Amino acid sequence: MTGDKLKKGEYHSFRCESCDSKPVFRTPNGIAELAEHLKTVHGLSDLRGNRKLQIHLDEAEYFRSVYEWDIHGIKIGETLRLKRDKQDTMRGFRRQ
Repeated sequence: MTGDKLKKGEYHSFRCESCDSKPVFRTPNGIAELAEHLKTVHGLSDLRGNRKLQIHLDEAEYFRSVYEWDIHGIKIGETLRLKRDKQDTMRGFRRQ
């Protein structure tokens, strides 16, 4: 999502849970800033890791997801809320 423009009501951010200050990195430059943080603060050169879905919520117009990353022992939280595509079959779905 680096450089992507978010629409009104959308967000995409990362939070370093391994740092005491818990810095947050937001789109549009969140991924690049997070990568730089992992390299300079944590000394990582290989930024591959494992992502685990914590929760996914479906709304009529948006969807939300929260992930936990483990990148060589460094814990990163990822949170996003994105507008559903007009072709998304879940768009406008309401539970009875």
